[in-house]
Amino acid sequence: RTQSQADLIQQLRQKVLEYDYLAGRLERSQGEWPGEPADAFDLAPFQRAAGAALGEKWAALDYYLSEKTLSLALCTAAGCQIWQREIPASVRLALRLCHQARRQPPHLTPADLTALGEWLLPADLVASLSPTTVVLIAPHRQLHAVPWAALRWPGQTTYLVESCLPLVTPSLHSWRLLWRREEGRPPEPDRPLPPRGLALGVASFGRRHTPLPLVTEEVAAIRAYLDPASTVLLDSAATWDSLRSLAGEEGLARFALWHVASHAYHDPLTGRLSGFALHDRDVWLDEVWQLAPLPGLVVLSACQGIQSLIYEGDEPVSLTATCLAAGARTVMGSLWPVLDVETAALMVEFYKQLSQGQRPAASLALALRQAIAQGLDVRQWAGFLCLGLP
Repeated sequence: RTQSQADLIQQLRQKVLEYDYLAGRLERSQGEWPGEPADAFDLAPFQRAAGAALGEKWAALDYYLSEKTLSLALCTAAGCQIWQREIPASVRLALRLCHQARRQPPHLTPADLTALGEWLLPADLVASLSPTTVVLIAPHRQLHAVPWAALRWPGQTTYLVESCLPLVTPSLHSWRLLWRREEGRPPEPDRPLPPRGLALGVASFGRRHTPLPLVTEEVAAIRAYLDPASTVLLDSAATWDSLRSLAGEEGLARFALWHVASHAYHDPLTGRLSGFALHDRDVWLDEVWQLAPLPGLVVLSACQGIQSLIYEGDEPVSLTATCLAAGARTVMGSLWPVLDVETAALMVEFYKQLSQGQRPAASLALALRQAIAQGLDVRQWAGFLCLGLP
């Protein structure tokens, strides 16, 4: 990259920041909306939808984070409880460590994870959890960077993912909209079938990015758990022309899942310059729409694949949000970089569970529980999350 190109990129980012600031100020100046939209969030319909989709074992956590306090709502089939809590110094430090984890796993100690767990998880919820309870989590601001699966509660030695099936969603309202989008889809088969997938893996990128030598082994390992009719695009075959041709005019939705084993990159200034790397070029967020509608499950086996830039109004701009908007119902990936060896082993276990009929959120939870049982360092698994629908 030349200096002139770098200067142009910096100017573009600055203009985007200025635009978003002015747009936000204009929106605030309009005052209250004259009326609520027809699909405004309402607790009772949400409870009915959650019960229909998740059964009896579910709970939902909705957060609002200000400069000094946290507002927390716990929604269940029985009702809704609300708390407001101060932000202690120990929690501010832990949140700062989570936010700084763009380039390497954070040095979160057991005390940090316990401080976050005690602050974020109500005692009433912790006492009622079971390993099959789905917990919908709607973060706010810095909470989008929290490794939810690894949170602990004082006096307990287990992690949250061992006690339930955590599932992150942009908001409780967006979860209901995602579920409403599913109403027109055909029902899933009664018996588990190996999913028909699209596996894309890139181990070498020329001089653009550092190589990922274990990608080839990872794709070969997960291929064993996919339907024989699945498609694999590996290295020199993983080009934009190949991917665009495969999508055609009808998108990639004919596949049950799309596995991306490559580099992903997150733009911390605008969010819009995020994407992932193919063998021949990088793909930007706006180009992902050319592949829509996407498969129901998108797995980003890539460092920083699910990081988001959070705009005013808690609007996430990221590869994850783009995939969900472009047709995916669930996106799975990691908040921070992890070692290739540990990632490959975790992915294989995830696909093993998926091929046996488990849903993505349950498959990830079972894979993480196995990693915990094997003594894997918490930083190598805690960043993995499922977002969207279970």
